[in-house]
Amino acid sequence: MLFHEDEEPTPPKVTEVVNYLDMWRFIERSFHQLSDPDKQRLAEEAGVFGVDPKFRGFDGNNEGEYMNIARFMIEDLNRFAEFAERDLNSHFPMVSTYRRMFGLFEPMRRKIGHHATMNSLGVDDLIQLLKRS
Repeated sequence: MLFHEDEEPTPPKVTEVVNYLDMWRFIERSFHQLSDPDKQRLAEEAGVFGVDPKFRGFDGNNEGEYMNIARFMIEDLNRFAEFAERDLNSHFPMVSTYRRMFGLFEPMRRKIGHHATMNSLGVDDLIQLLKRS
């Protein structure tokens, strides 16, 4: 039997962090696939957050549990390896920002699929997401 009735469900914060890491995987990979003119447009329309967007982590003082979950996923489970070697302490609360962004991202992800290596967000999608950061 693959699943057991006594298995506990995934804690909500773990699901939330995985969703945010997945979203940022799409954002970063999509950014690198943009043409130079689209990167320029993104910078102009999304402001400072549109210039080489990167996952910033979580606030170590107020979002430590989120930061520890992300660190465990990245460093111990080797998921989201592209975020390894980064300082995951944003020094600024990010959860509410990521929640807003994810609310926009989820319908985009359904539209393009779940494989970040095969499908990417367009510049309009990135502008919309990064204006929320």
